[in-house]
Amino acid sequence: MAKELKPKKVLDKPRQEKPALRFSQTRLKVRNIDKSIVTNDDIRELFLKMGELVMCRFDYSDFGMFLGSATVQYKNAADAKKAIEEYHEGELDGKVITVEYDIDNTGVAAQTGGN
Repeated sequence: MAKELKPKKVLDKPRQEKPALRFSQTRLKVRNIDKSIVTNDDIRELFLKMGELVMCRFDYSDFGMFLGSATVQYKNAADAKKAIEEYHEGELDGKVITVEYDIDNTGVAAQTGGN
């Protein structure tokens, strides 16, 4: 004999909508970097060809592990766009890199109620 199937209890709690992702117009994420071949200075030298940099650094986890990426920030948005057009899916010391706008999380804590 078949057992009666009861529907799951429906929660009346409304879902919180996540804030839409915004992308920085000046900060880029460079991925697929082989740290055994490429240095931070190599990345800086390459990206300086497109314009003035505010920052250029390798990305590390909270535990100090290299994440295979770097963050590059330009003084102006036109230079960042030029860098994406020039270097995205280009080859850097034998590896294809991706260069994309980084997520702009300025003010996200305030929008989501975080600290």
